[in-house]
Amino acid sequence: MKRKSVKKIEHAISQIDAIIKQCKIEEENYRPYLKNLNAEYKSSAKNLIHYLVFRNYHSGELQTFLFKNGFSGLKNAEGHIMANLLASRDHLSKHVNQTTPDIKIPALSIKKSEKLLKRRTEELLGEKSKKRNVRIMVTQPSIAANNADLIENMMKEGMNTLRINCAHDDEETWSAMIQNAKDAMHKLDKEVTISMDLGGPKIRTGTIKSGPKVVHLTPERNALGHVINPAIAVLIKENELFPDEDEHYVPVPEDMINALETDDIIRFYDTRDKTREFKVVAKENKLVYVHSYDSAYLQTGNELFLFKKNISFKIGEIPPLEQYIRLKKDDEIFIYKTKKDGMPAQYDNDGNLISPAFISCTSEEIFQHVKPNEPIVFDDGKIEGEILENNGECLKVKITYAKESGAKLKADKGINFPESKLKLAGLTQKDKKDLAFVVKNADVVNMSFVNSSADVEDLLAELDQYIKGPNLGIILKIETMSGFRNIVKILLSAMQHKPIGVMIARGDLAVECGWENIGLVQKELLRICHAAHIPVVWATQVMENLAKKGLPSRAEITDAVMAQHADCVMLNKGMYITEAISLLDTILINLEKTRNDKRAFFKQIDGIG
Repeated sequence: MKRKSVKKIEHAISQIDAIIKQCKIEEENYRPYLKNLNAEYKSSAKNLIHYLVFRNYHSGELQTFLFKNGFSGLKNAEGHIMANLLASRDHLSKHVNQTTPDIKIPALSIKKSEKLLKRRTEELLGEKSKKRNVRIMVTQPSIAANNADLIENMMKEGMNTLRINCAHDDEETWSAMIQNAKDAMHKLDKEVTISMDLGGPKIRTGTIKSGPKVVHLTPERNALGHVINPAIAVLIKENELFPDEDEHYVPVPEDMINALETDDIIRFYDTRDKTREFKVVAKENKLVYVHSYDSAYLQTGNELFLFKKNISFKIGEIPPLEQYIRLKKDDEIFIYKTKKDGMPAQYDNDGNLISPAFISCTSEEIFQHVKPNEPIVFDDGKIEGEILENNGECLKVKITYAKESGAKLKADKGINFPESKLKLAGLTQKDKKDLAFVVKNADVVNMSFVNSSADVEDLLAELDQYIKGPNLGIILKIETMSGFRNIVKILLSAMQHKPIGVMIARGDLAVECGWENIGLVQKELLRICHAAHIPVVWATQVMENLAKKGLPSRAEITDAVMAQHADCVMLNKGMYITEAISLLDTILINLEKTRNDKRAFFKQIDGIG
């Protein structure tokens, strides 16, 4: 072997030795954090420390050298860092006739680390599906409480974990969802894990006064009053989840949806007793699109007539019109500490401002911490502003970014303060009340907005009050940059309990770290958790477009591929949620097949097979 090559190998060995030496030092430094751990996690905690040392060491040169020379490149080695380091050192030593020193650091083997993660995933989230290892978690809509078939269909399509968000609905609704799930489990002979989210100190916009329970259709007319574009309404099955879009939805019996055909004419009397009619122009999946060439007002109970088939039916429960505040760049809005229904800006007939727009905030604590000149962000970055004033009871905000036509600010939308130093408790009073229900009825509690190890300690202390508390699974939701920066101490605190997991979110985290950095942050969180052999739930709006609109975007299909690196993928609610579960199930199964044997997929390429 050439002297130059020998020197390079000896340099690589010295780098590995330096990393191993630093691992010993850091184990001692972290000793105070390791003493209270559940015995099950001690080897994992040490591997986590080893990964941090390896990551913080300038290891790029070493990895490149190993990879180019046919050795293990230490890529994807986070679950078994020391074993890989020792194996790499042993191989390198043989090439330069060095003796491998007797290094007394216990090393988790690759096989054992993989088994650890699989076992802990099963302990937390239950048994895997027959054809895939990655679980699917699904957020339940409110209608799941009175629609038992919906939960059953979700389970048939591949749902492994049912998620209930305590930020919405109430105990009666949650109980009905859980009972429907248990009935479906018994019927299908299938186990599904019940997980419940504590709302946490989420900062949101307060209420806006609800509009009337009416659908108002208005066709577009030209200057002569002629209709140039008809009004469009969408007939939707009763008790179905309404898509989150700016469409006019009219709930009708399912039999009516099935009976309608293109070009059918539906006649009715609107709320003013005016004779009106719809023309069916298209049927798409569960929806029927109709046109109206006259202005019409519809409300719950309106009778519709399909004369062609001599059928009449009544409109179901129409929800109140969701109100909003339209904001443009340079507009001002006031954010109140006192709970009051928000209102858009009011103008006189000459366009002069009478009163500015205002809305309340769900968190009173923020008024103690935010300061003038700090940024404020609404609805996952759709609207941005700057705080002009804070008098302790109200924030005066100037809008610095919104789309040109104006952005709609609605109730219950997230508010972020990316540069403010907020001091919010990990568990709210509502969380503590909800926790009593969760302990009795769920398998897993999901703690929202975990920012520090103190938040974890608060939850563990609260759980100690309950008999089932120590056996309840815990998933820590990392949704902020504070949570990301403190992730190591958060995990070490959580390792007092068993089983545990981590949920990696996107919305608030992306706002705080910037969209350009969110991918890097998510991937590093995934690596850190897997270094500790802690299962990860990937909650990044996977299949969101499909679940809500019935058609997946190319980007979210790619995102689903990325999701298979986690141990569980979370889907949010939507009208087409069963279709989303089915497609995700297929994607994950195919990905696992191709990961094990790429020939199964690529043999179709010309020249292969």
